[in-house]
Amino acid sequence: MSEATLEDKQPNSPPKEEVNLQFHLYIVIFMVIYYGLF
Repeated sequence: MSEATLEDKQPNSPPKEEVNLQFHLYIVIFMVIYYGLF
């Protein structure tokens, strides 16, 4: 059981990094719009 859970956790790591990149992209867009208003 423990080995199966470890294998399941490893594939989940890359998607988390992709989500972080997307979240960072939204922050950049928000900053551009924020400075664009001013």
